[in-house]
Amino acid sequence: MARILNKPTAYTRKIGLTICGRLAAGETLREICRDPRMPAKPTVMQWLTQHEQFRQDCEFTRKMQLEHFCCEHLAMLDETEGRVEKVRRNGTVVMVSHHDKVASAVLLSEVRWWVADRLPPHPHYASGKNKRS
Repeated sequence: MARILNKPTAYTRKIGLTICGRLAAGETLREICRDPRMPAKPTVMQWLTQHEQFRQDCEFTRKMQLEHFCCEHLAMLDETEGRVEKVRRNGTVVMVSHHDKVASAVLLSEVRWWVADRLPPHPHYASGKNKRS
């Protein structure tokens, strides 16, 4: 018979840093809170209002996520720049651009920005500076 673990409800620095580390690694809070060793999402939200250090750690993590997102986004678009494919037609070589890859990158870019625009603002960017114009 499987042992049912009780989800933690008391804040500890160790759990707080674990949550921030997992967020920084790309997991969502929803995914983290599904882990039986992690607190429920409402508990985490309550901790954010009650524990200043945890809130600051999460704000820093959020800033790093935004920086990573921007760098990843630029790298993805840079990968499509200048790519050509050599195609032989009747013994000649024709240079063809990767329009399908460019179109795919543009679509992915738009979806990512759509998601980013709907994320709650990081306190550092609360004035709306994280919105695209």
